[in-house]
Amino acid sequence: MANMNFSGFDQLIGKLQTMGKVGDKIANDALKQAAQVIVQAQKIDAPRHQGGPANGKSEHGADALSVGRVTTSRSKNKYIQIGITDASVWEYAKGIYFLHHGFYNHISNKYIAGSQWMDTSFEKASKQASDIMISALQKELKF
Repeated sequence: MANMNFSGFDQLIGKLQTMGKVGDKIANDALKQAAQVIVQAQKIDAPRHQGGPANGKSEHGADALSVGRVTTSRSKNKYIQIGITDASVWEYAKGIYFLHHGFYNHISNKYIAGSQWMDTSFEKASKQASDIMISALQKELKF
């Protein structure tokens, strides 16, 4: 049996871990930039009451839309939350939520179908967001 001595593996592993962290930061930044475009489009397309916020509220539901945090799945896919990202804004944001998904009206005993405005808004802005994400990645990775 031969004895072998390897040196430098600790430095190599450290370097690879550092490169992985830099890649995560680049991906997160690209996702956040693209998500900002989607949120701006949704703020424009969100349903609004005429004449100001409803029921004495100080803000429109569209004002509650924001970019949330980036999460990584077990399979290492990255996702970013877009829309109503904070429970503290639920009171004035629930109207746009239910206008998207629909709701059951207990007074009239009817289901009111949602308009799916978030999906439509997302589809309109997804090409621009995709281009922004690709250009951000290319800039950082120097392609």
